[in-house]
Amino acid sequence: MSLSRQAKKHLSMTFVKLEELVTCGLCDELLNNPKVFPCLHSYCYECIVKLSQLQCRLVCPECQVPVEIGNPPDLSILPTNFFANNVLATLSLGDNDDAPALLCDNCEDAEKPVEKRCKDCLQFLCGPCAEFHQISCDTKDHVLQSIDELKNNEPAENARPLKCSKHHELIKFYCDTCQKTICMSCSVLEHKPHNVVSLEESASDAKEEVENLLKKVNKRVETISVGIDVAVAKSQDINSSEESCKTQIETFFTQLHEEIDAEKQNMLAITASTTERQKSEVEEPKKVLDLALSTCQNGVNFAKRTLENGNDVQLLNIKPTITQYLVNLKSVEDEITPKVGNPVRFLKRESPIQFCKQLIRDMCSVEEVAVCPAKCEAKFLDPTLKVGKKSVIVVTCKDKEGRIISSGCGKDKIRVTLNGVQLQDAKISEKQDGTHEISFVVNELGTFQFEAKINGVVAPACSLEADVKWELSDVHGSGYLRMNRQMVNCMSGESDVGKYCFRLGNNPMKSGAHHWEVEVSHAVQDEEECFQDPEGPTFEVGVIEAGGDYSEASIVDEITKKW
Repeated sequence: MSLSRQAKKHLSMTFVKLEELVTCGLCDELLNNPKVFPCLHSYCYECIVKLSQLQCRLVCPECQVPVEIGNPPDLSILPTNFFANNVLATLSLGDNDDAPALLCDNCEDAEKPVEKRCKDCLQFLCGPCAEFHQISCDTKDHVLQSIDELKNNEPAENARPLKCSKHHELIKFYCDTCQKTICMSCSVLEHKPHNVVSLEESASDAKEEVENLLKKVNKRVETISVGIDVAVAKSQDINSSEESCKTQIETFFTQLHEEIDAEKQNMLAITASTTERQKSEVEEPKKVLDLALSTCQNGVNFAKRTLENGNDVQLLNIKPTITQYLVNLKSVEDEITPKVGNPVRFLKRESPIQFCKQLIRDMCSVEEVAVCPAKCEAKFLDPTLKVGKKSVIVVTCKDKEGRIISSGCGKDKIRVTLNGVQLQDAKISEKQDGTHEISFVVNELGTFQFEAKINGVVAPACSLEADVKWELSDVHGSGYLRMNRQMVNCMSGESDVGKYCFRLGNNPMKSGAHHWEVEVSHAVQDEEECFQDPEGPTFEVGVIEAGGDYSEASIVDEITKKW
């Protein structure tokens, strides 16, 4: 029977997956004489021998679980991985050159490839042996399978039958006393007094026991998977917190540097303006002194030249002028010390750098802290709640010391409860300054109640309560008229009744007393045109039924006032 191309492709993919199951983790080749460790990892026997020579104590290279092999060490006590051998046998049926070659169980001639397998005696047979098998008196009724048919079998179906290592007979029984498989000879000799059962019965019990253990281990696998998911989520939270914390630190110190630089420039400007003023205070007196010096030198030089170059007659004639000028110069008292302020100096605290460091540490820090619900607070931005107006509540997160915690540095869950009145447009937004804003619009009168839970814990200081007040609204009219019979910003019926009717607000009323102050003012140019009633205008205040218009029929009885 030949296989289709699709079937061959499916088999090829199956063999690739099987190869992954029987590849040694030490040599990266297909397992050869596979032995299984107590941790259920399997390796080639020769690889285990080499590994044991490198280690004082044999340890699984994948999971680091110690492997007990006795003292003195005896690797032969390690069990054979029969499942791996079954898979290897299946791979040998394919085109894998790395898989061990199948030998005929009858002649064991390596030159003759296996072509058939007997379903009855479970022997792999080469071509000549298969022909003889079909004509032999003892086996002529046996069913033979081709290699292509064997490829469709499960690995366990292609497994070679196990034989007793002592009697070389097929394994047919299980000794429950010794917990080992045995042959017919074993059952009547060494294990005769023992509790010997059939393989089918023992295998059924073994499967049930293993399946029960698998269920329990699978539950642990699920728990571990959940734990891994939690760890991954926590790791992502940590990374998010790190990035958020770094960003806030950078932002804070950038702002701090900007403030420091701004203050530096301010101090430099103060220094410049102060010294400029002081220079001016020095320069003006200096100009006066420069002029006085020039005047004195001019008088002195003139007097000297007269004394040196003039004769007696000339000196006597000019003397009154010279002496008067010199007397005037001599009588002047010069201000030679400028009235200037003290020197401008840069003043700083003792150990200013240390002071700044401590100040920064007092202002901010990086710590492992948690939000403390008992310390968190909530408040209204505007404590007066009104129907139809947007209201905002601010929740501030704090640690157990009462310090504000920036919201962006963690995944704290804040759940709020808004009760007592009907609301709309309620939403919560997280800020980076340690606050959450809850905004909403109240639709009716009543007592509004607010509570907050942080990470599942009620925050006592976040419980708020407020009475909702009525808000006058000009949505349905601004409450004034033009006198040319044109209605402006008002709501009215079709008839003249209630034509100039204005509605303030849109709010249902509860039982009880309600009080309003109504102020009416008007100025008309033509009273007769505007008001047909000779007595003048009549004003009426009333409550309108829900959904009603503004005619008299819709006004609730006994609560209408006219004047």
